[in-house]
Amino acid sequence: MIVVEKTRDIGIIKSVGATSAGVATIFLGYGLVIGVIGSGLGLLLSYLLVHNINEIHAWMGRALHIQVWNPEVYMFDKIPNQMSIQDVVWIMPIAILASVLGALVPAIRAGRLNPVDSLRWE
Repeated sequence: MIVVEKTRDIGIIKSVGATSAGVATIFLGYGLVIGVIGSGLGLLLSYLLVHNINEIHAWMGRALHIQVWNPEVYMFDKIPNQMSIQDVVWIMPIAILASVLGALVPAIRAGRLNPVDSLRWE
């Protein structure tokens, strides 16, 4: 979406001398920033959810009369609420890498835009 919205801007940048690799790097950096912010917010929200899951379950039972976790079925009196640091160390870089790889095709497309064509229709 950003490449489509910024077609005119890409044309201007390329017309003043930016290389195709430079333009592609801008969009790969954009994907990297989205990945870092997204995985950081995801880690924060998942940490808050996991460490408060028993309180959330108790509230759901009181307010909504819902029992998701039946201790008789699972043979635990509480929902396990521990996060593995090893899992976090693996998941965070993979999420960031996925974001950068997702930005790769639009970055290549932005780098290949012809400045004349991108400015012609504006």
